[in-house]
Amino acid sequence: MESVQTQIQNKDGNQNVAQQEQPHDVGFLYTWGMNSGGCLANQKEDQGEIIPFKVKINQKFKSVSTGGFFGAAISSKNELYTWGETKNGRNGHQPNQNVILVPQKIINLQNISQVSCGNWHCLALNNQNQLYVTGHNKYGSCGLSGIDEINGFKLNDTIKDIQICSISAGDGFSLYLDINKQVYSSGFRQMHGNKEDQHQHQIKKIKQLEGIAIKNINAGFCHAAVVTQEGGEVYTWGSGNFYQLGHGNTKSLKTPQKINNLSGIEQVSCSRGEKYCHTTATSSDGRVYSWGSGYKGKLGHQDSWTHEDPADESRPRPIQYLQDKGIIIAKSISGGIHSAVLSKDGRLFTFGCGSNGRLGHIEAEKYVYLYREPFPREIQGPFLNNKIIDACSSYYFMAAIAES
Repeated sequence: MESVQTQIQNKDGNQNVAQQEQPHDVGFLYTWGMNSGGCLANQKEDQGEIIPFKVKINQKFKSVSTGGFFGAAISSKNELYTWGETKNGRNGHQPNQNVILVPQKIINLQNISQVSCGNWHCLALNNQNQLYVTGHNKYGSCGLSGIDEINGFKLNDTIKDIQICSISAGDGFSLYLDINKQVYSSGFRQMHGNKEDQHQHQIKKIKQLEGIAIKNINAGFCHAAVVTQEGGEVYTWGSGNFYQLGHGNTKSLKTPQKINNLSGIEQVSCSRGEKYCHTTATSSDGRVYSWGSGYKGKLGHQDSWTHEDPADESRPRPIQYLQDKGIIIAKSISGGIHSAVLSKDGRLFTFGCGSNGRLGHIEAEKYVYLYREPFPREIQGPFLNNKIIDACSSYYFMAAIAES
């Protein structure tokens, strides 16, 4: 989860991120969708799963993250397990292993509190606010200079004066939140959020957001978003080709800009693909907003999508279907050409394009590309009567932690 989760009071009564661990639900790891490079951890390199597959490992987990054909999960013992594609060192295992078909523990990491998988790199945070990085670093996505590729998790000790409490890895860039609720970034020149037109190999504060308290950060494939502590306002930047920035136009932005007439937001999620980009956000009272590309109904507003009428939304729009059904949402998840929402009572709903089984519904067996769900639909099957603790998505596949 990419938000501040545990807090303590300091001597002045202010709230800061805690060092000690708090009680946390745990469950079993499930994956589904398209399989490439072993990203589903189903002991196969390229065999997909139409409905959620229970990963065969004698371990329980409490959070999960998915990236470019690899994944990572934190166990009940705060150990980090990763699997899938090893190219560029993205999952922290040596690239000479090619692919990891079942989750394997990262031996040299302990007391891990957060993990975030980007497209080609991965970030991990321990309970001492220490940042570990691995993978592709040509543009500075890992926040280190002088090295293009990191093969195995390495401590980023360049930020000794910054206490990171939340992380989010995108495609070629990363976002970091410190205990003072200030946002930092590193990586690709068009995505790090600062005006300088060059790649940012060091972790630096985003100047446009300086002095604004932030509570949630999210790095997508080619755009990013943050949520303010006061008022729950949303700032976005990056590519705007599909209205995904929510400002009513397709203009791209190098620096963060506030979305007008949107407040009360708790969490935001940016899509994981280069094309048909979109954004979803969850409010403090459990409503979900979506905007950007309406490709195959992934915004959850209507079933009238066609290639001629893509049903794009240039500004945030609440998903009325969820409100009408009285479903209270805790987290929204923007995949590539699909979306998902996790309800406060632990149910997972998916919608949009269902090709390759990414929605987790059995009907995908009958189709190659045409299957879609225009409105949020609950995944049942192995999830029936089992509470979902956490869920996430890449472009092609999803993962979840479920009680059993």
